[in-house]
Amino acid sequence: MSGIITEGGSNNKENELETVENLVKPSWIFEASPPFLETDLRDLAEKWQPRTNVLYFQKVTSLHRFNLLQVTSPPQEIQQYAYPYDDGATEFKWILCTMELPDVVKEKLVELDDQNNQLRSEVIRLRATVANKDEILNELEEENVQLRKTRQNDSSETSKCAYLEQTVTSLKVALEEKNRDIGKMVEQIEALTGSLSSAQAEIAELQRARTPISPERSVISEPSNCGEMIRLQEERDDAIFELQRANYRVSALESERDDLIERAEAANAEAREMARHLKEQREQLHEMEAELAASRNNVSIANRGNSMFAEFAEERVRLEADMKALFSKYEAVRKQNYQLSNELDEARLLALRRTRSEATGRCRCQELSPELVQLRGRVQTLEARLSQAKNELIDMARVTKGIDPRLKSFYRSLKLEMESLREERDKFRDERDKLVDEKAGLSARLANAEKLVEYANDDVEGLKLQLAMMKERDEKKDAAKVSDLINGKSNEEEHRLSSILHPVQSTPATCEKPVVQTPMTFPCLREAHSPRIAPNTPAIPSDLQW
Repeated sequence: MSGIITEGGSNNKENELETVENLVKPSWIFEASPPFLETDLRDLAEKWQPRTNVLYFQKVTSLHRFNLLQVTSPPQEIQQYAYPYDDGATEFKWILCTMELPDVVKEKLVELDDQNNQLRSEVIRLRATVANKDEILNELEEENVQLRKTRQNDSSETSKCAYLEQTVTSLKVALEEKNRDIGKMVEQIEALTGSLSSAQAEIAELQRARTPISPERSVISEPSNCGEMIRLQEERDDAIFELQRANYRVSALESERDDLIERAEAANAEAREMARHLKEQREQLHEMEAELAASRNNVSIANRGNSMFAEFAEERVRLEADMKALFSKYEAVRKQNYQLSNELDEARLLALRRTRSEATGRCRCQELSPELVQLRGRVQTLEARLSQAKNELIDMARVTKGIDPRLKSFYRSLKLEMESLREERDKFRDERDKLVDEKAGLSARLANAEKLVEYANDDVEGLKLQLAMMKERDEKKDAAKVSDLINGKSNEEEHRLSSILHPVQSTPATCEKPVVQTPMTFPCLREAHSPRIAPNTPAIPSDLQW
């Protein structure tokens, strides 16, 4: 009855397996030689009383141990037929030694082992089924969680939709209220417009009407006052017309300002073109520098020799030092030239603006001056007439013992119009003063810019002249050095050959006189050594510096 029975199945399955009919068949009888006893296994199974609240495999193990202790007499004799077996678990298992067991027992044990294997496979299958069910359950739980989240999102979206519907409804209500308010305001505006038109008509009717204060005094200077009022109205209309003309001129000035902006953009384009031209000139200057460096590198032939050319090497080093000093001065002058070119561009732009805006500004000033004089004269006449009308009104008030409210309101309106005309006059006067100041500033800046341009041109010409002189001087020096090197090398070879041939010519066997060889000279250009330029010599002559 060896074998291992593992736990599996549910509690109902375990209860079914624990029955005697399931554990032992009726025909199972254990027969063996002593010390084994002939025993009915069914009776042993009925005598076995398992403990409660234990696992199924523990119960099976307990039954197996009980049977082993009952098949021998005494029961401890079974131990000599058992040996420990380690199958990799934490504890040893005792397996019966079946070497001396009968064939029937062996067959029963094999049958029991097969049954145990079947049970084990069934348990494995049940475990796989349970695992699959667990996986399905986990998937269902995940789907349930996702469905809950989806339901929550749907509920939140539903609440948002409800909130948005409420908001739309409230906005519709507010819009309807605003429309009603607008309708009411339109009605009020129409009513006010009607009342205003009626009031204006009434005012016009009152202005045209002639209502004497009393029958006795209906002839007192009323026609003259009405004529004066008509004249004042005409003057007011003229002043309004002049104001409209001034506004038209302001709009014309604004259009002229836009034209000036366009011209400024054109000047900027011209400045960019000049910058491109300046860049080309700088490239030409860099090419001249490269040619100068190439001519300076041609002197490197002096380095191809022995120590006899040390003097030429020192001279070359000194010349290079002088050239470096001159180059540093040239860089400084070039930076200054760049700054001057920027100032020149700015000055040209300002000059362009001045030339294009001077004429328009002068014309505008010339146009505004007579207009201001004319407006000033009209204001003076209006003031005189207003003072005259005021005096007449005062006289009328003294005579009539009161002031007509219509005349008073008309006087106030005329006074306001006079103040507005004064403000317009002051505005045009300030604008004229600004134009005059701007003209003076532009003239001064143009003069300074022209001077800077002249100085910059002089500096550029001086630099070009110095570069040409330096280039010519370096070429002459290079030619002289090459000729000196060639002549020095030929003289050295002549001396070496004469020293070699001198012993041969002094022997008795020879009677010929030594032939003196003249050195070969190559025609080359020579020039007197010019005085060396000191390292601190300025790149710009003192008469050109400013």
